[in-house]
Amino acid sequence: MSRWPALLRDPIFLGLIAASVFLGSQALAWAFLPMSGILAGGFLAGIALLLQQRRATPGRWIGLLASLVVLLTASTQTSSLLTLTLAGMTGLILAAAVQAPPIPAPVAATVVAKDDTFPMDGLAAEELEAPDEESDSEQSGELLQQWERRRLATGEEVIETTIKLTFAAGERAQTLHLPLHPPLMGIEHVHCEVVDGADLACDVDAIRAFGIRIAVRRRGACQLPLDSYVWVAVSASRASTRAA
Repeated sequence: MSRWPALLRDPIFLGLIAASVFLGSQALAWAFLPMSGILAGGFLAGIALLLQQRRATPGRWIGLLASLVVLLTASTQTSSLLTLTLAGMTGLILAAAVQAPPIPAPVAATVVAKDDTFPMDGLAAEELEAPDEESDSEQSGELLQQWERRRLATGEEVIETTIKLTFAAGERAQTLHLPLHPPLMGIEHVHCEVVDGADLACDVDAIRAFGIRIAVRRRGACQLPLDSYVWVAVSASRASTRAA
């Protein structure tokens, strides 16, 4: 609603509205072409509403001059055909002005760079390689809510979690992946064990800064499905922090 006072002071907008009102009133006198006059006036009114939303359009002054030509010609000529022709030309000129791209105003943009990398110094080449896709496809463990990552007063960082395993009937081995985010640098010790007494063997298969891979195997008969839980503890010599 705040744009209407400014529009009422815009000579271009007022000229277009005046032309639309005049053509609409003339349509009442054109008994043999009433619908043409109404359509011409309505078309100019619609174009005027479009122009008031594109104040940077270069052809706005052309639209004002065209509307004034329509007003002067319609008031001095008696030929309704000539008036409708000028009204149609005015509509085409205004339509071209609306279709013209507006002049973009220069806008100052500020880009803030954010360093979201992690300290990767001191890593061996094998620690930087990503796990292969085949290993990812074997993952079937489910992380439970018993996840804890804390930093000790000595500067060490410790992670403890419990992973739920579901073995299908006849399935003997699974590979689990424990993701670490942010990456944990300087991992010194990783321990895993089965906590519910199931006949399973678990071993740490790979240690990376971004995750731990654990291999779990069933040692007894595997004809029946089995649910089990594996507890994992990870300790690092220094805490992982994001780069400033």
